[in-house]
Amino acid sequence: MTFVEMFLNNPKNVAEGPKYRIFHGKLFGVWPYYILEDSSKSSFSQGVEFNVKLTTYYFKTLNQVKALGDNLTNEIGHKQI
Repeated sequence: MTFVEMFLNNPKNVAEGPKYRIFHGKLFGVWPYYILEDSSKSSFSQGVEFNVKLTTYYFKTLNQVKALGDNLTNEIGHKQI
């Protein structure tokens, strides 16, 4: 266990989209944070997903982080067309 892991509780999955997942946890048991797992540019090989990007947001609400995830999917849709 690293120094930082001592202060982070187990994040829980609170939202999913077509190319993202959002996890919620609390820092020091007080301050909420969200982790956006962006799998829009990932590849899947032999049961393992590669190139998944994790971004942590400390001062945003769940709706704000969901909007960021939805923007990821909108950008993907435009690029594929």
